[in-house]
Amino acid sequence: MQITMTLNPEDPTELASSIAFLQRLTNPTSGQDDVEVVRGRVRSLLRGYGSGRLNYVRLIAERAPERVPVDEVVALFDSPKAIGGTHSSIERSWRSSGGSGMFIETDRHGDSRMDANLAAIALEVLAELPPP
Repeated sequence: MQITMTLNPEDPTELASSIAFLQRLTNPTSGQDDVEVVRGRVRSLLRGYGSGRLNYVRLIAERAPERVPVDEVVALFDSPKAIGGTHSSIERSWRSSGGSGMFIETDRHGDSRMDANLAAIALEVLAELPPP
């Protein structure tokens, strides 16, 4: 297999995306069981919830590993306060199911991102779920 990449090393977003892509190629998930365990956690995190939570996760997962500006996230909700409640609920559910690290990371400006491997699993689970 041969892969050719062209990137601007001065562009931090382009560089981060390229690094994440290469990491996925060189560090595949350690085993199918691990992926299935994570998939089960994500499924339990998303099953039975409404469009707000699902659209929030979908937006962040589709853009992973890049950051989604807080303004785009706010546009999904009726109020900025709803984001905090939704995000807190997701993180509590993630940790209580045995998830490690953050499900969705937010920086000090409110911009959000998700690990690319976790995002891929989240998108697969979202595609399997019935509409809210």
